[in-house]
Amino acid sequence: MLRYMRTHAASWGIKVILGLIIVVFVFWGVGRIESKKKTVVAKVGDRYITVGEFDRAYREALQFYRDFLGEALTRKRIKELRIPQEVLSRLIRSSLLLQEAEAWGLRASPEEIRQIIVQYPAFQRQGLFDRDLYFAFLRRRGLDPQDFEEGLRRQILTRRIEAALQGGVLVPEEEARRIFDGLYQEIELEFVLVPP
Repeated sequence: MLRYMRTHAASWGIKVILGLIIVVFVFWGVGRIESKKKTVVAKVGDRYITVGEFDRAYREALQFYRDFLGEALTRKRIKELRIPQEVLSRLIRSSLLLQEAEAWGLRASPEEIRQIIVQYPAFQRQGLFDRDLYFAFLRRRGLDPQDFEEGLRRQILTRRIEAALQGGVLVPEEEARRIFDGLYQEIELEFVLVPP
């Protein structure tokens, strides 16, 4: 096939076919880039905050403010409260903390997530976990179990990294000594003043 194309490369038929292939690849590639721009709100490190994530967080924030303020929110009030900016800022902060937690090797086990779900008061009836209440809660919020559990995993990791950062970080003595020596070492400088 390649040999045929090489020997007939000067013919108009081959040029048209190659031109069509190039056009298809160019527009297909541009379409993919454009579609990614439409689905991504922000890139934080190597992670993307998608329109879906932003939309879900935005709807939750609107519901929180409606409940908290006890009133319907107008566009003007939403703008005054800077809700979209607050939501994006929170998502970026969360993404940064998650990346740091993963860099530290922190994990949230499926068992931890299950325990949180089972012990959550909104999912209990007469002190016991009620599966129907759990799924009704998810339906009202437009979530599936995987999304909800992923959100819990992120919350656990975010809390862990925040606690580690606020509580201070234990550094091995050797590392602390090296940092101290690097910051407070004495050096002797000699210089020569050269007239202009």
